[in-house]
Amino acid sequence: METGGVVVPIVDAQSSVDQRALPTWTFGLAGVLVEWDWAQGPPDVRSLESARLVRSSTYSRNVPVHAYSMTTGAVLTLESGLEHVLLMLLDRQPDVSWLVAQPMLLYWSRKLRHYPDVLAVKADGSVTVWDARPTELQDIDFNRKAELTARACAERGWGYQTFGGLSQTAEVNLRWLATARRPPAWLET
Repeated sequence: METGGVVVPIVDAQSSVDQRALPTWTFGLAGVLVEWDWAQGPPDVRSLESARLVRSSTYSRNVPVHAYSMTTGAVLTLESGLEHVLLMLLDRQPDVSWLVAQPMLLYWSRKLRHYPDVLAVKADGSVTVWDARPTELQDIDFNRKAELTARACAERGWGYQTFGGLSQTAEVNLRWLATARRPPAWLET
């Protein structure tokens, strides 16, 4: 695995000037944000915390979701209902062993930065970074950030995927199944 960052040409939205920028990775660790030095190898993904405080304000388009994850045994704070659907989907996969919401800040330039939505770790140790955005809202800006994030993740040996949602039927079925993740304590087996 290479220790340097990927050099990605970026066209700044304000100036249309082609810049060469290295992505900077910032993770939440032990309650502080840490700019990660990949020369040390990858971070311990099980010790990652959210790198972003998710909250609602007057100008927010989304209402935060506090969702319990069976995988982590903890409540994760998500930015939207679509991220909650993604969490429920990942939480049901038996090979997923760890999940982190808002796991990092990727920073390419002063005007181009991105917080991916979810980081999933499989039992084999492979890592996938996820972005959730309804398919019909995946615009040029989102696609540009998704492409840059995919390149940055590939450079580090991590996977990257986008999640556009499920059909209404699949989502309702998933929500129903999510209520029955464990046998109730009163049920004798």
